[in-house]
Amino acid sequence: MSGHGSAARRFVLICVYRARSRLAWQTGASEAGGSVQICVPKVFKQMNRIAIPVFKSRISPVFDSCSRVLLVDLEHNREIKRAEITLEDLSVLERLSLFSRLGVTNVICAGISQSFHDKLTAAKISPITGIVGEVGEVLSAFICDRLNDPRFYMPGYKSAS
Repeated sequence: MSGHGSAARRFVLICVYRARSRLAWQTGASEAGGSVQICVPKVFKQMNRIAIPVFKSRISPVFDSCSRVLLVDLEHNREIKRAEITLEDLSVLERLSLFSRLGVTNVICAGISQSFHDKLTAAKISPITGIVGEVGEVLSAFICDRLNDPRFYMPGYKSAS
């Protein structure tokens, strides 16, 4: 039994941010060409569906009025599925209803109105606000529980909620 524990300690899970902000999981040393950050990923007990408002390749500035949302399914600390949906012409209540039907568990966004924030919370969807950056880097940081890095804070925010 003790052999299994010591072998497990030898493996270090690291996130390698590559070009195009894609996340690669490895054990051991990093590949050449990427910057390495030691990562302790969140432990998801079930599948999480994350909604991220997107403008080009970045987090959209205002969640209430964004036209595109990236849905990412995470299971066992890994991305298993990704899809983009269009929200044009949907009211806040229609967006909320859609997110509930789709099983969204978390929303990662920059700005959001207090009323939409409260509605998401009441619907058991956890908003993480004040976050900016490239979508791939933000998603990687979320998985690695590193969204508290100031580089992801919207100007004027001291910490993410």
